[in-house]
Amino acid sequence: MIINIINFLIESCPQEALDLIRKPWIFDVLVTELNVRRVDGMKLMAVAKDRNPDVCVVFIAERPDIELATEAMRRGAYDFQIKPLNLGKLEAVVQRGLEYQRLVLRQHELIILRRLRRGPLTEFELARDVAENSNWSAEDSFAHITEWMDALQKEGLVWAGKLYNDEGQYIYAAALTRRGQELIK
Repeated sequence: MIINIINFLIESCPQEALDLIRKPWIFDVLVTELNVRRVDGMKLMAVAKDRNPDVCVVFIAERPDIELATEAMRRGAYDFQIKPLNLGKLEAVVQRGLEYQRLVLRQHELIILRRLRRGPLTEFELARDVAENSNWSAEDSFAHITEWMDALQKEGLVWAGKLYNDEGQYIYAAALTRRGQELIK
Protein backbone atom coordinates (compact mmCIF):
# COMPACT_ATOMS: atom_id res chain seq x y z
CA MET A 1 0.00 0.00 0.00
CA ILE A 2 1.35 3.46 -0.93
CA ILE A 3 0.14 6.60 0.81
CA ASN A 4 1.09 9.95 -0.74
CA ILE A 5 0.95 12.67 1.92
CA ILE A 6 2.05 16.07 0.56
CA ASN A 7 5.72 15.34 -0.22
CA PHE A 8 6.01 11.97 1.48
CA LEU A 9 5.57 8.46 0.19
CA ILE A 10 5.06 5.70 2.72
CA GLU A 11 5.62 2.19 1.48
CA SER A 12 4.98 -0.83 3.67
CA CYS A 13 6.14 -3.44 1.15
CA PRO A 14 9.96 -3.60 0.90
CA GLN A 15 10.04 -4.70 -2.74
CA GLU A 16 7.68 -1.91 -3.78
CA ALA A 17 9.82 0.56 -1.81
CA LEU A 18 12.86 -0.63 -3.78
CA ASP A 19 10.91 -0.19 -7.03
CA LEU A 20 9.88 3.35 -5.97
CA ILE A 21 13.47 4.34 -5.19
CA ARG A 22 14.50 3.24 -8.68
CA LYS A 23 11.99 5.64 -10.29
CA PRO A 24 13.31 8.80 -11.98
CA TRP A 25 12.45 11.20 -9.15
CA ILE A 26 14.78 11.76 -6.22
CA PHE A 27 13.97 11.09 -2.59
CA ASP A 28 15.43 13.37 0.07
CA VAL A 29 14.78 11.03 3.02
CA LEU A 30 14.64 7.27 3.41
CA VAL A 31 13.47 5.87 6.75
CA THR A 32 13.61 2.08 6.70
CA GLU A 33 14.09 -0.92 8.90
CA LEU A 34 17.56 -2.32 8.67
CA ASN A 35 16.44 -5.92 8.41
CA VAL A 36 13.40 -5.74 6.17
CA ARG A 37 11.79 -8.93 4.98
CA ARG A 38 12.85 -9.86 1.42
CA VAL A 39 14.89 -6.65 0.92
CA ASP A 40 17.92 -5.67 2.97
CA GLY A 41 17.81 -2.09 4.29
CA MET A 42 21.45 -1.65 3.23
CA LYS A 43 20.40 -2.46 -0.35
CA LEU A 44 17.61 0.12 -0.18
CA MET A 45 20.16 2.68 1.00
CA ALA A 46 22.64 1.78 -1.77
CA VAL A 47 19.97 2.24 -4.45
CA ALA A 48 18.78 5.52 -2.89
CA LYS A 49 22.37 6.84 -2.66
CA ASP A 50 22.94 5.95 -6.31
CA ARG A 51 20.02 8.25 -7.16
CA ASN A 52 20.88 10.98 -4.62
CA PRO A 53 24.28 10.79 -2.89
CA ASP A 54 23.07 13.18 -0.18
CA VAL A 55 19.86 11.32 0.72
CA CYS A 56 19.17 11.29 4.46
CA VAL A 57 18.92 7.60 5.41
CA VAL A 58 17.62 6.72 8.86
CA PHE A 59 17.68 3.06 9.85
CA ILE A 60 15.34 1.52 12.40
CA ALA A 61 16.32 -1.64 14.26
CA GLU A 62 14.64 -3.95 16.78
CA ARG A 63 17.60 -3.92 19.17
CA PRO A 64 20.82 -1.97 19.70
CA ASP A 65 23.67 -3.45 17.65
CA ILE A 66 26.83 -1.36 17.69
CA GLU A 67 28.53 -3.28 14.87
CA LEU A 68 25.49 -3.04 12.60
CA ALA A 69 24.97 0.64 13.39
CA THR A 70 28.66 1.36 12.73
CA GLU A 71 28.52 -0.45 9.40
CA ALA A 72 25.35 1.39 8.39
CA MET A 73 26.93 4.76 9.25
CA ARG A 74 30.15 3.82 7.43
CA ARG A 75 28.11 3.10 4.29
CA GLY A 76 26.39 6.48 4.50
CA ALA A 77 23.41 6.25 6.85
CA TYR A 78 22.57 9.53 8.53
CA ASP A 79 21.20 8.03 11.75
CA PHE A 80 20.25 4.78 13.47
CA GLN A 81 17.11 4.53 15.67
CA ILE A 82 15.98 1.72 17.97
CA LYS A 83 12.38 0.54 18.42
CA PRO A 84 10.11 1.65 19.96
CA LEU A 85 10.48 4.84 17.95
CA ASN A 86 10.42 8.25 19.55
CA LEU A 87 8.64 10.18 16.78
CA GLY A 88 9.82 13.56 18.10
CA LYS A 89 13.42 12.39 17.95
CA LEU A 90 12.90 10.90 14.48
CA GLU A 91 11.40 14.17 13.25
CA ALA A 92 14.38 16.11 14.64
CA VAL A 93 16.82 13.73 12.92
CA VAL A 94 14.99 14.09 9.58
CA GLN A 95 14.94 17.90 9.94
CA ARG A 96 18.72 17.92 10.58
CA GLY A 97 19.22 15.67 7.55
CA LEU A 98 17.16 17.98 5.34
CA GLU A 99 19.07 21.01 6.61
CA TYR A 100 22.30 19.23 5.69
CA GLN A 101 20.91 18.66 2.19
CA ARG A 102 20.07 22.37 1.91
CA LEU A 103 23.67 23.21 2.84
CA VAL A 104 25.00 20.77 0.23
CA LEU A 105 22.71 22.31 -2.41
CA ARG A 106 23.99 25.75 -1.46
CA GLN A 107 27.54 24.41 -1.77
CA HIS A 108 26.77 23.25 -5.32
CA GLU A 109 25.29 26.64 -6.15
CA LEU A 110 28.39 28.41 -4.79
CA ILE A 111 30.66 26.14 -6.84
CA ILE A 112 28.67 27.16 -9.91
CA LEU A 113 28.82 30.84 -9.00
CA ARG A 114 32.58 30.76 -8.36
CA ARG A 115 33.15 28.93 -11.64
CA LEU A 116 30.96 31.35 -13.59
CA ARG A 117 33.08 34.22 -12.30
CA ARG A 118 35.70 33.14 -14.86
CA GLY A 119 33.23 33.41 -17.73
CA PRO A 120 30.20 31.78 -19.37
CA LEU A 121 30.05 27.98 -19.37
CA THR A 122 27.97 25.18 -20.80
CA GLU A 123 25.94 22.86 -18.56
CA PHE A 124 28.46 20.07 -19.21
CA GLU A 125 31.30 22.19 -17.88
CA LEU A 126 29.26 23.24 -14.86
CA ALA A 127 28.31 19.61 -14.08
CA ARG A 128 31.94 18.54 -14.30
CA ASP A 129 33.00 21.32 -11.93
CA VAL A 130 30.32 20.41 -9.38
CA ALA A 131 31.32 16.73 -9.57
CA GLU A 132 34.99 17.58 -9.03
CA ASN A 133 34.12 19.55 -5.88
CA SER A 134 31.46 17.36 -4.27
CA ASN A 135 30.41 13.76 -3.77
CA TRP A 136 28.10 13.91 -6.81
CA SER A 137 29.06 12.20 -10.06
CA ALA A 138 29.24 14.24 -13.26
CA GLU A 139 26.15 12.37 -14.52
CA ASP A 140 24.14 13.18 -11.36
CA SER A 141 25.35 16.78 -11.42
CA PHE A 142 24.37 17.14 -15.06
CA ALA A 143 20.89 15.81 -14.28
CA HIS A 144 20.42 18.60 -11.70
CA ILE A 145 22.21 21.55 -13.29
CA THR A 146 18.98 22.98 -14.71
CA GLU A 147 17.29 22.73 -11.28
CA TRP A 148 20.24 24.47 -9.58
CA MET A 149 20.46 27.11 -12.29
CA ASP A 150 16.71 27.80 -12.03
CA ALA A 151 17.12 28.42 -8.29
CA LEU A 152 20.05 30.78 -8.91
CA GLN A 153 18.14 32.60 -11.67
CA LYS A 154 15.16 33.14 -9.35
CA GLU A 155 17.56 34.81 -6.91
CA GLY A 156 18.84 37.01 -9.74
CA LEU A 157 22.40 35.68 -9.42
CA VAL A 158 22.88 34.12 -12.87
CA TRP A 159 21.64 34.31 -16.40
CA ALA A 160 21.11 30.96 -18.08
CA GLY A 161 19.64 30.09 -21.41
CA LYS A 162 19.82 28.16 -24.66
CA LEU A 163 22.44 29.18 -27.16
CA TYR A 164 23.49 27.64 -30.43
CA ASN A 165 27.11 27.20 -31.45
CA ASP A 166 28.55 27.73 -34.95
CA GLU A 167 27.45 24.23 -36.00
CA GLY A 168 23.88 24.89 -34.90
CA GLN A 169 24.15 22.62 -31.87
CA TYR A 170 22.14 23.53 -28.77
CA ILE A 171 24.23 24.66 -25.80
CA TYR A 172 22.85 25.55 -22.40
CA ALA A 173 25.10 28.34 -21.14
CA ALA A 174 25.19 30.46 -18.04
CA ALA A 175 26.91 33.59 -16.77
CA LEU A 176 26.89 35.63 -13.56
CA THR A 177 24.69 38.66 -13.26
CA ARG A 178 26.07 41.81 -11.63
CA ARG A 179 24.35 40.79 -8.38
CA GLY A 180 25.97 37.33 -8.58
CA GLN A 181 29.40 38.91 -9.12
CA GLU A 182 28.92 41.10 -6.05
CA LEU A 183 27.85 38.14 -3.91
CA ILE A 184 31.00 36.09 -4.50
CA LYS A 185 33.58 38.89 -4.24
